[in-house]
Amino acid sequence: MVYQNGLPVCSLSLKKNGEKIEGVLQGEGNVKIRFVNRKLRAVQGADVKIDGNDTVITMKAGEFVCEV
Repeated sequence: MVYQNGLPVCSLSLKKNGEKIEGVLQGEGNVKIRFVNRKLRAVQGADVKIDGNDTVITMKAGEFVCEV
């Protein structure tokens, strides 16, 4: 759960399933998630940017799937 000014803004749940990371983001606005020291091969449902050894995904509320 992410809070801003004491109010819940969004929540994120992640689950690793073999070579995939499945996630559900609930909330509002664009959210950036950084996977540190992890270059993801494919992401469905989010915009992707590789930053050094990290992968940064930007998404709105909904579901996404990443291949590791």
